[in-house]
Amino acid sequence: MDTNNQEKKKIEIDDIQIGELIASTHGEGTKIYRAYYNQKEYALKAVLRDSIETHLELEHLMNERNALRELSHPGINKMIDTIKDDQYLYFLLEIVYGIPLHKLLQMHNKLDKGFVQLIAVQIIKIIEYMHSQGYIYRDLKASNIIVDQYGKVTLIDLGYTKKIENELTNSFCGTIHMIAPELYNESLEEQGYSYEVDVYSIGILIFELTTGSAPFGYDEQNCKQKTLAGINQEILNKIKDEKNLIDLITILLEKDPKKRPKINNILSHPYFQNVDLKSVDQIVNGKNEQIPQQELNKFHIFEYQEDINDFGLQKARELTQEEKEANQKLNDIFSNF
Repeated sequence: MDTNNQEKKKIEIDDIQIGELIASTHGEGTKIYRAYYNQKEYALKAVLRDSIETHLELEHLMNERNALRELSHPGINKMIDTIKDDQYLYFLLEIVYGIPLHKLLQMHNKLDKGFVQLIAVQIIKIIEYMHSQGYIYRDLKASNIIVDQYGKVTLIDLGYTKKIENELTNSFCGTIHMIAPELYNESLEEQGYSYEVDVYSIGILIFELTTGSAPFGYDEQNCKQKTLAGINQEILNKIKDEKNLIDLITILLEKDPKKRPKINNILSHPYFQNVDLKSVDQIVNGKNEQIPQQELNKFHIFEYQEDINDFGLQKARELTQEEKEANQKLNDIFSNF
């Protein structure tokens, strides 16, 4: 028999040993577990079918599945397979070891410049790759970034990722303190938006990691008003005397998306002029031992390693009978999942 013509064996949920609960998101409707398959450790994302209440939520889920199938980058969480049963839809993913970036920021209030640059360069390259494949991310934030003990970052949760290629999209989504001003446009449905929203979010992220807070705060109503008003000198004063960073933040947070730099031009900004991009690539590819100690020291990785290594995962709890029996809907919709 020609094994090349054999279909790849479809993984079933009964093939997987489900371990401890790592995280819950989206109002408990989505849970992330440690899981074991073929004696290897993975992450299992379980989406309760009954938690999918709108067509837009369904669209986001299918967009995430499609993006995970198509995208292949060392900085993007890799999907192994999708699985379904009567209650849940599952994504079997490579497990990512490390700490969510927002947790590290909470521990230290703000991060050293070299470490911020290391994170920023990797994120810019990941987003640049996604854009080159026609995908917009739309949910860049510290909690969607995992940092390992060597300084490598992985982008997780592609729930708002969408393939737009040369088109526009018009759904309002994202996290309040990261949202670009064009999403508040009263004519959003007609005018739409594009890749520039990710560039804007990169600016917010760099500011937040550097100063310890988002430029426009986190309160929903005030954040919207301040975002529409735009960056001002009072906000820029939080960066203090870092001239290049002030300039970078100013252009990334331009209210007019057409005036923001293209994603592939950001790393040419003077803020990154002393960053050894080759060393960053070696970190991404797990080759830290090839990087001169002097270059590693510039990234301040060792200052955060203990916290990253000590970060523990939340222990699992047993699912309730109600959770186990939940959701008898949407079977036909997900026939091709």
